[in-house]
Amino acid sequence: METPVLTEPSSLPNMVTDIHSPELPAEILPLIFGRAIAPKFLLDPSLNPCLDSPWRKAIEMALSISTVCKTWHFAGIPFIYESVVFRHLGQIPAFLRTIEMAPFKYQNLVKEVTVYAFVRPYFGASFSKYLQKIIDNCPSLTSLGFLSPLALPSTITLPTLHSGITQLSLTDIATPTIFRLIDSARDTLVSIHLRVVTPMETGTGINETILLPHLRDLSIIVGFEQSPLDWMIQLLLVPGLQKFVYASFPFLMHRDRNCQQLASFLKTNGSQIHFLQLQSAYGQFGEDVQELLDACPLLQHLGLFPGAVMNVSHSTIKWLDVGPLNSACKNTEAWTMSSARAAFPNLQGFREMFGPNEILRTIPTTMPPDSIMPSDATFDLIYPGIELQSRPGAVRIRRFIDYLEYFEDTSTDSDSNYTSDDSSCSSGEYTDTTESVSVRSLDDLLYHFCNVNSSE
Repeated sequence: METPVLTEPSSLPNMVTDIHSPELPAEILPLIFGRAIAPKFLLDPSLNPCLDSPWRKAIEMALSISTVCKTWHFAGIPFIYESVVFRHLGQIPAFLRTIEMAPFKYQNLVKEVTVYAFVRPYFGASFSKYLQKIIDNCPSLTSLGFLSPLALPSTITLPTLHSGITQLSLTDIATPTIFRLIDSARDTLVSIHLRVVTPMETGTGINETILLPHLRDLSIIVGFEQSPLDWMIQLLLVPGLQKFVYASFPFLMHRDRNCQQLASFLKTNGSQIHFLQLQSAYGQFGEDVQELLDACPLLQHLGLFPGAVMNVSHSTIKWLDVGPLNSACKNTEAWTMSSARAAFPNLQGFREMFGPNEILRTIPTTMPPDSIMPSDATFDLIYPGIELQSRPGAVRIRRFIDYLEYFEDTSTDSDSNYTSDDSSCSSGEYTDTTESVSVRSLDDLLYHFCNVNSSE
């Protein structure tokens, strides 16, 4: 596939004004473009190498919009730079050069930075330096994520966060590093997402409780058996917690002591929780779930994935979202509206949800049942590569790639986001490459990357 090009506005035509193509007010264009580009909660950047990745198609749509004309360029640029994803290390210095060369154009647009790139230990110092510069040069940055499929080396020094950071998303960073980041932003954090797929260290290097006065949303995903959560129970104090998501892969919750640990955590921090979601990819939940519900006296919205019926009850739950039964749910019944009403007497709504786990995890909060008016409304959200169908009592998400036998990758730069119009790095546009390198400095990595692009 041909690499998308981000054309400079000086080379773009002016908007043609005639009866067939009227010039719209500048403030109207973003509203229109926002309907053409898939919302972030339906996108998964980790699927980017696939040719039919919805995330990749959304980026291509934003790039196409920004190259139509000058008017569309300035209206479309925020859709490209608001949420920046680094999938390769070469993107990091290129992006920094971009915002340093045109600070008034780009710096205030960046609100979210997520690192998916694998960082080798010998790139650690340079990675830390560049990332710190990006954070310092993006005053509107509110969300920072490290979601590489491979763990960041424990020797890497992660950046110092400024006071505007309200959301952290972290995967497999050594426990002391997690707590240093959380502690550095304790007064501003509103949301924390932790994904742990290898055993966590028992020591944190922190001997006092971290009070998070403004944290409202906490999500924890563990991916191995016997994952001790004592560190969370002992060190995090979240009196204002309102949304809590816990997902376990691949063990059965009733075979693990995490449920008891969660109950202890919720007894301390669950007094204000109104949304609780429990997810287990390959199993069903044990009867200890009742203890979790009892620890949340104000609970209104419950999500259970899979949706196997349990002997539980709660007096304040109004909405129940459930996922389909999986292979481990043998000889069990699925929730129905009648069984849900029997368990939750104040129930107002019930939804079955079907789709990829990583997207279903966010749908209950991004599309809460009380936000759909009227409650029996029917609508579809259709974007390239993905569609969402909302029906009374059901939400279904379909991605084209989920029906492919394999992901087709390309040998070219298949996931470039930003490339200058002359295919070089002279303009500093943020881009990437899949070429492997053996250098130790991101400066040299950028030089190598630019030469690769200019030779194509």
